[in-house]
Amino acid sequence: MQELFNNIKKFKNKVALHDSNSKKVSYSELYNLKKKFIKIFPKSSVILFLIKNTNDSISSYISLFDIKVIKIILDDAINYEYFLNLRIKYKPNFIICSEKKMNQLKIKDRKSTRLN
Repeated sequence: MQELFNNIKKFKNKVALHDSNSKKVSYSELYNLKKKFIKIFPKSSVILFLIKNTNDSISSYISLFDIKVIKIILDDAINYEYFLNLRIKYKPNFIICSEKKMNQLKIKDRKSTRLN
């Protein structure tokens, strides 16, 4: 995936993602998100990432590829007890999920990041 970002100038205006609602994400948007993540997430951070099949989730996932962090990727449909067990076991530095999921899982700490 590192090659994607190495050749970003070549593809920067091309569409990288396209969803059923005609929302598009370009390669340059992915690259900019990656640069933002590099500033937010220190190396070796543990990130618990609750993902759905949306442009926001997929864009975030792709942008995290070649950042040197530990990624724990989970289905957004995770139940509260299982989430709580994983959170206790892995002690993530950050949690990435939708605002709706943050409310469902009662995530209130400031090191959680909303996708929307």
